[in-house]
Parts: sequence; C-alpha cells; structure tokens
Amino acid sequence: FLVQFLLSWRGQKELLSRNTGTALKQLPIKQLKDVPVPIVNLDEQKEIGALFSSIDNLIAATQDKIDALEQAKKVLLQRLFDQSWRFKGYSDPWEKRKFKDLVVRVNKTSDDSTIPSVEFEDIISKQGRLNKDVRLKINSKQGIYFEPQDVLFGKLRPYLQNWLFPSFYGRAVGDFWVLRANSSVLSEYLFVLIQSPRFQIVANISSGTKMPRSDWNTVSNTSFPIPVQSEQRKIWQLFNVLDNLIAATQSRLSSLELLKKSLLQDLFI
Repeated sequence: FLVQFLLSWRGQKELLSRNTGTALKQLPIKQLKDVPVPIVNLDEQKEIGALFSSIDNLIAATQDKIDALEQAKKVLLQRLFDQSWRFKGYSDPWEKRKFKDLVVRVNKTSDDSTIPSVEFEDIISKQGRLNKDVRLKINSKQGIYFEPQDVLFGKLRPYLQNWLFPSFYGRAVGDFWVLRANSSVLSEYLFVLIQSPRFQIVANISSGTKMPRSDWNTVSNTSFPIPVQSEQRKIWQLFNVLDNLIAATQSRLSSLELLKKSLLQDLFI
C-alpha cells in the first residue's frame, strides 16, 4: 500500500516538493519522514495492495510476451536470411543482387502541407509504426515526397532503427532514404530486407562520430539475397503477422499502464 502511494501522482508530488540540491537532486530521510500518507484500515490497504499487485503482474507478463515476440522475430530474421530455415516447397538458392539494382532512391522533395509529414520522432524505433496520427500535424517543412508502398529508412544514427512502410502519400522530413522497389523485388519484401541482420550491419558502416549516417555508396553496392517473388510474399506475410502481434501486445501493455495510472490517481486523491 505504501509503495503504491509513493508511486501515485500525489505521492510523487510530495516527494518532489521535498527534494533538495540544484545540480543533483536528493531526498533527505528527514524530509521523507515528513511526507503525509493517507491511511485507511488494514483490510482496505491489503485490498488495494492486492489490486495493484495483480496489475503489476499483468504488466510484467505482457512485457515478457513482447520481449519473447521480438526475440522470435530476431531469430527468424537471422535464420531466413542465412537460409538455414526455408518455407516448405522452396529449396532453390536465392539470387544475389546489389541493392542499387533492387531499388530507386527517391529524391523528389515537397513542402506541400496538405500531405502528412513524417519525422524521426513520429516513428516507434525498431517497430516500424507511427506513434501518432501524422495527418493532424501542422508542418510545412520540406521533405522527400513518398508514396504508399515506398520504404522509409532513417539513415541518421541507423542503429536507432527508424523505418516505415507507409500506406499513404507524405513527406519524409529529416535524414531519410525513401526507397522504391523495382520490378524484381516486392515492396513488402524490401521492408523486411532492411531489417535483416546483414543490411543492418552494412547500414551501420557509417561516416561521422556524433551524428553517424549510413553511407549510400556502401549500402547500394552490397549484394543481398533475393528469393522468387512467391517466397518474398510468404516472408512478408510471416513478419507482418509478427509485427501485428507485437503491436497488439504493446497496445495491451499501454492500456494496462494507463489503467494503473488512472487507478492510482483516483485512489490517492
């Protein structure tokens, strides 16, 4: 009960108001002892403690599921792209093709504020999803014009893994590559390919120290494995299912965290 009070907005407000110091804040034990704690009878304290214990266990289990799904995706990316695991019915070796022979790097720019803009801050790192409705943003910055089925890859600090497979027309504002698949590769497969271990290694051979950027010459001249298009589609379908599972589980986690926050606020008014 005491732990949950200290985590509540009211408890946090009491603690923060008693912080001392400037550069390095700290809470002296004397100040902590003066924090007023709302007390109910022991039975109700136990009920409140049990409620939040259940929610915390659900949050932990949901986070474990996300971690397991992300690990499964990582393993599958490794095994599929080194061809140690194949779909049933496929056994032909994959063709090696230079990246520049698979894509067109789009450079057309636009500052048309009637189409959405996408910036690094709008993308959930490593998940390839937006964290907001970018159609509601007001932004007239110039960016690279992209179309549905283009692939956005964040070349600045590529280890942050900012990528997107948009279903809308828009502007990529910032250090993005906008990649358009040619007829030899499916756009969906291209989106999976940029997440593969080999692509990530090559993309992180970057220039600069504080602000490293992927080197287009290095990436474009690197060869990557390309299966037939029917196998490309199966690969996309597999990872699309995984990504949707991760997104749904992440949404459940967010809902549980919001529920806990709301209950803490309502209980400790």
